[in-house]
Amino acid sequence: MKKKLKFTVFATVITFCVVLFGCAKDDNSQFFTPSIEYVTLAASDKEILDQWLTEYVTFTMSNKRELVRYLRSNGNSGTVRLRIGKNNWVINLELNDLRTSDFECWYTTDEGTFPCPPFEVNTYQGKTSTGLPVAFTIDENTFFGVILGGRYHYMIRSVSDFTQNREDKTLVLYHSWNYRQ
Repeated sequence: MKKKLKFTVFATVITFCVVLFGCAKDDNSQFFTPSIEYVTLAASDKEILDQWLTEYVTFTMSNKRELVRYLRSNGNSGTVRLRIGKNNWVINLELNDLRTSDFECWYTTDEGTFPCPPFEVNTYQGKTSTGLPVAFTIDENTFFGVILGGRYHYMIRSVSDFTQNREDKTLVLYHSWNYRQ
């Protein structure tokens, strides 16, 4: 009797774990969650940023390439869970190619006018799970954009936009009301 009871308890625990982890896996597979690492800025960069913003979060995103791969493999759309600071957004994104069907790109130099080489569109639009409009530019080296609120917006930009340190890959999230004018 004890062996049967132990086996039943063991089988029940195993079944529970399989169901629990199976559901968790299915739930997580619905989203791509970028790797966010918070960054403490050098004193000189913090001083510069403090001149522009009253409150902000600085971070890096190490897996932009995987994010691009995820979006492309899903027909240039997908759901991204973006957790930065106190914010936790679930965002449905889709490619937003603003070019018309007859779009042509040309550039001019001293030698003449030439067609532009083909290039991939990296602009995405969508909405958060709460209905806020979103626009991002995303590629293997770039991630920036805006989550539009009513009067105020969440902005994600490169810290180098403020500091002019082009080597810095740090990003900054701030609410538009935290921008010093």
